[in-house]
Amino acid sequence: MNIYTYNSNNAYFSTGETLNGFLPQYLVYKVLRGEKDISEVVMDEVLNEPILIYAVPFVVSGRVQAIVFATQAVSDLQKVLERYKIAGEGFTMLINQQGDIVVDSKEKLRLVGQSIKDIFAVSQLDND
Repeated sequence: MNIYTYNSNNAYFSTGETLNGFLPQYLVYKVLRGEKDISEVVMDEVLNEPILIYAVPFVVSGRVQAIVFATQAVSDLQKVLERYKIAGEGFTMLINQQGDIVVDSKEKLRLVGQSIKDIFAVSQLDND
């Protein structure tokens, strides 16, 4: 687990590393309101690969004092998703609350960032 202190804008990692401004501001604002959240896909500047950030508020006496967060490489999630198929066919994906595809199991499909609603709308047109 890692800690982000909003008053210093520093992220303190369990590896001992400290980075300034690591968390996206929209994620910080949401978690400071007491909500837990998962970021959009962001680029990890140290590892130079896309990641997701899971963040929750650290609350003391009813006030958010810091943000506890963990990161996950998108490539690792894709490997997990590749294992899930129905009858050896198809693909799987992770979708956020807005209906946008965050990670898909088939990178060549390039579905990340698209809305599931738009994909099904195109699919309906093709079948008509």
